[in-house]
Amino acid sequence: MCKKKNKGQSSFDFIIAIIFAIIFFQAFSIISDQIITMQEETAIRAQTKEIALNTAAIISASQALNETSSSFEIIYKTAVVKTLTDRPKDCKISITASEVQVKLDTDPPETAVFMKPAGITINKAELNCGDTINISK
Repeated sequence: MCKKKNKGQSSFDFIIAIIFAIIFFQAFSIISDQIITMQEETAIRAQTKEIALNTAAIISASQALNETSSSFEIIYKTAVVKTLTDRPKDCKISITASEVQVKLDTDPPETAVFMKPAGITINKAELNCGDTINISK
């Protein structure tokens, strides 16, 4: 009788299967981390754009009050930018004569253009996200 000696073969196959499983899960982990990072960057950019658009819309909407009222005051609290962990990020809002810019860290600013009504005043031209803007006549 001739018996084959394959005792070491099954443990070698098991080791190779474990190595492939580890490589697969590492690759999956790296890819999922990159997807989460991209989602967070996209969410942050969307929030900064929304802050710029909402602030510009409030300033433009003051035109209706400007035409119908002799004096008015709008108090608007700007939103804060949150990450996926709900921590607010520092951002700066700049209001010029015709646009609102919202800037985070080193990212390029998000801008929104508006028509500033004649005769209104805005209390701050530079502020942080989460601060209050007073628009009055």
